[in-house]
Amino acid sequence: MIKRLTFVRRATDVATEEFGSSWRDARLKNLDALPSALRPVRLVQLVVRPSGATPTWDGVEISWHSVEESATDSTQWAKVGELDESIDGSALTVTVAERTVSGEHWLADRWCQGGSLGVVLVGFIEAAEGLTRLAFRDYWWDQHRPLANSLVPDDVAPVAYVHDYLLDERASDDHVAWAGIGEMYERSLGTARRRGEWFESEAARPLIPDEERFMVRSTRQVLVTDGEVLYHRPVN
Repeated sequence: MIKRLTFVRRATDVATEEFGSSWRDARLKNLDALPSALRPVRLVQLVVRPSGATPTWDGVEISWHSVEESATDSTQWAKVGELDESIDGSALTVTVAERTVSGEHWLADRWCQGGSLGVVLVGFIEAAEGLTRLAFRDYWWDQHRPLANSLVPDDVAPVAYVHDYLLDERASDDHVAWAGIGEMYERSLGTARRRGEWFESEAARPLIPDEERFMVRSTRQVLVTDGEVLYHRPVN
């Protein structure tokens, strides 16, 4: 499965409170116009919640494509977004490999059921100096993941958590400094806030030096979004 994350900004003539519905309606219209062979296996939209600060992005689109699709088909799918007048044309797309840390069955049910995903946090992480993206991936999964799983209390953990690894082996490139992206599907925003409070506690202290071994903690960013499954088709 090929997975892509596309980060978009709203067009200047679209009001903040109207962006989510405008973007959704435009994408569904574009999707309906596509031949079935060009449609993704799954399409999810994450709309960034308004806050006091200007967000880096206003939305995140996640699309999964079967490996049988040709490169041309995948490129044509990506260009569909260019017809969307709700976004400003400065979209950034990255291709990733994903691993599900927790909540695999919950996610499978949600994909099939469609509709709202609730609150989804999207976190961007840079690799520590000297680490390739491959080394970052291995440490995040093989070392940090088991440690975090052993420490984070179940009652503040996300209902599902996914690692996305950028595929280029370099620590960064001309466009993207991140080595990894985390998707945290939350029970509620309150649960996410309580987890943030727990991370400030003495019990979470062992995570700090471990994070410093593979990531740049000072540049970590998180988007708070509301997610929705727009489209899903089973793959045989």
